[in-house]
Amino acid sequence: MQEPERHEPIIALDLPALAVLVAPALPGCRVASAELLSGGYINSNYLVCFVGEHAPVVVRVHAGDVDIARKEWAVAQLVRGRVPVP
Repeated sequence: MQEPERHEPIIALDLPALAVLVAPALPGCRVASAELLSGGYINSNYLVCFVGEHAPVVVRVHAGDVDIARKEWAVAQLVRGRVPVP
């Protein structure tokens, strides 16, 4: 099955930029590697791995407007405790 076409271009981030994004949530963790994940129609998602034993995280970079990000945050709060959410 072919993936549908993206609605927005991929937001390309290098390791230093991803390190800046995760630093407030994970102070002291050093980014070892990152991989752009496939899929996604609007946002760009990266699997970020760290030096040491911290588990990898997915960093979601929103390309849509702020209202879409607010809706996604509200949905995440509704399902918290039932499914894993940040």
